[in-house]
Amino acid sequence: MECHLLQYHGVSPASVSWSVTCFSIMECHLLQYHGVSPASVSWSVTCFSIMECHLLQYHGVSPASVSWSVTCFSIMECHLLQYHGVSPASVSWSVTCFSIMECHLLQYHGVSPASVSWSVTCFSIMECHLLQYHGVSPASVSWSVTCFSIMECHLLQYHGVSPASVSWSVTCFSIMECHLLQYHGVSPASVSWSVTCFSIMECHLLQYHGVSPASVSWSVTCFSSMECHLLQYHGVSPASVSWSVTCFSIMECHLLQYHGVSPASVSWSVTCFSIMECHLLQYHGVSPASVSWSVTCFSIMECHLLQYHGVSPASVSWSVTCFSIMECHLLQYHGVSPASVSWSVTCFSIMECHLLQYHGVSPASVSWSVTCFSSMECHLLQYHGVSPASVSWSVTCFSIMECHLLQYHGVSPASVSWSVTCFSIMECHLLQYHGVSPASVAWSVTCFSIMECHLLQYHGVSPASVAWSVTCFSIMECHLLQYHGVSPASVSWSVTCFSIMECHLLQYHGVSPASVAWSVTCFSSMECHLLQYHGVSPASVSWSVTCFSSMECHLLQYHGVSPASVAWSVTCFSIMECHLLQYHGVSPASVSWSVTCFSIMECHLLQYHGVSPASVSWSVTCFSIMECHLLQYHGVSPASVSWSVTCFSIMECHLLQYHGVSPASVSWSVTCFSSMECHLLQYHGVSPASVSWSVTCFSIMECHLLQYHGVSPASVAWSVTCFSIMECHLLQYHGVSPASVSWSVTCFSIMECHLLQ
Repeated sequence: MECHLLQYHGVSPASVSWSVTCFSIMECHLLQYHGVSPASVSWSVTCFSIMECHLLQYHGVSPASVSWSVTCFSIMECHLLQYHGVSPASVSWSVTCFSIMECHLLQYHGVSPASVSWSVTCFSIMECHLLQYHGVSPASVSWSVTCFSIMECHLLQYHGVSPASVSWSVTCFSIMECHLLQYHGVSPASVSWSVTCFSIMECHLLQYHGVSPASVSWSVTCFSSMECHLLQYHGVSPASVSWSVTCFSIMECHLLQYHGVSPASVSWSVTCFSIMECHLLQYHGVSPASVSWSVTCFSIMECHLLQYHGVSPASVSWSVTCFSIMECHLLQYHGVSPASVSWSVTCFSIMECHLLQYHGVSPASVSWSVTCFSSMECHLLQYHGVSPASVSWSVTCFSIMECHLLQYHGVSPASVSWSVTCFSIMECHLLQYHGVSPASVAWSVTCFSIMECHLLQYHGVSPASVAWSVTCFSIMECHLLQYHGVSPASVSWSVTCFSIMECHLLQYHGVSPASVAWSVTCFSSMECHLLQYHGVSPASVSWSVTCFSSMECHLLQYHGVSPASVAWSVTCFSIMECHLLQYHGVSPASVSWSVTCFSIMECHLLQYHGVSPASVSWSVTCFSIMECHLLQYHGVSPASVSWSVTCFSIMECHLLQYHGVSPASVSWSVTCFSSMECHLLQYHGVSPASVSWSVTCFSIMECHLLQYHGVSPASVAWSVTCFSIMECHLLQYHGVSPASVSWSVTCFSIMECHLLQ
């Protein structure tokens, strides 16, 4: 009925439309007879689908073909979409319908609709058609890449990875980019494809953890990830130290590049190699928070920089500099500022110490230690403005080295010995720099002297004191004696040295070395020390007397008295004896000292004129001289008659004594007094050759004899007798023999006559 109705509406029974529609109507009624209500969606969808399937058949598609089956099932599902409100003009309807058809095709190729494969592929097909409807050509790389990726993403979902999870998102985006690599000719079997794909995935993971793809962090990490995977594909295990160290280093190197450091620059290369070595330290248990890690890392970087400036790592220069750099950084971590003098000085010194080691000087040797400590102090001088080209720098540096050498030989820097020697060494080097050869006597003498002078200072003698100056100059001259062959063990050396010191002391008390006083005292000093070395104690009278005498004798010489003259000899011996008096308690201000001293001189003069001190003549004269000088000190002028008379008489009296007449006898006293009066006659013009002199003298003697026998010179008896004696002697001188009667008669008569008078 419905077919005829078609015919009545102008559809020819010979047309495809009539046949298709008729067959379809028949099958639709059959549906109705199987309980499908014509009012239901199922009936409508199926009926429209049946019609389109018959249409396929009339277009030559065999109902036995895969194409007919796939299309028919698909048509039905597409009509179902339409009945659920999806417009056949919409993208959704078109995409879904084409996808349904391809899914049925999978089924006819043996893929079970219950399998994961069928589900994944179907969903993917739908999304791929959607791309096509958004203008992405199925012939484009983009369409192919996306479609393959979609399928793999759906597969993830079917393996329990939630599309809402980070893992799903990261993996899906990564899959797409990996397929893109494949379409650009990178084989999925190549290392490059594997490395890049794993890296892409990790980069997306960063993005999902909040790291912006526009940030330096994202870029650095992503590029680094790729290189780390490449290591893995070259056989480096991700569990190895090598992999970890290299990966962390790669990341930091990319970071440098993003901060504007060109990978072609020395800076980039140096820093990258250094970073790697620093990470290696960390993996060997050195904490990045430790001083050791920091010091080593900074040092590594500077060592690589040396290499990039052409210094071979095999060279001494490289090794020395690198070890030094490390120790300099260590200083900085211990609070020494690199801007400080201390840092600079120590660093330069460290480098020079390592250089010594590379030239074969063992760090365990004294030489190494001494040189290193010295180097530091020398650099310190330079930082305080002392030019290394100056004498001051050279002198001080050589001295410092020798002082440290002392310390290493067990001399404590806190000892006097160390201080004294060090200061001395410096001054000796200074001499050398002023042209004094160390091989010269001058250098040796001065150096030894300097040391002893510093020793004085350390024993509390101030260099500003007279004692210090005197001793130092003396020490130098004593060493000079030694260098001229005088043994310090000899008497000559000892005597001269002590004397020199005393001579310098005179000079510091204002006595000019050009003066007589200086010369006299110095020569005397030497002779006094000589006495001491011959066993004469300076505490003895002998030493004191001789020393003072020596000085006065030298003074004579400087006043023009020749030491070969009688005057010099006489005076010198006399001076000595006079000093001896003084040491026996006779004051030089006393009459006794003066009288004795002048007398001593005249006595020595007698000796030099050939009078033996053992002779009577010498003894008589000497004692007489002394008494004559005593007269002079009592106010009797040597030009007076009284002095002359008394002196000659004294001499004759001493002569009596030497002939055995005791000074305690009457004979000695009478003769002495008489002698004096007789000499007085002579000084009054009575010639000793005259009768008058002889008569008077003998008479005087007998008169004194009366006095010694108790006759007072004030008595008549004494006067009468004396005058009588004189006249009796006169008789004798006129030829009357004292043995004659005449002489006796006359004499007694004279006496009685005088008595009458």
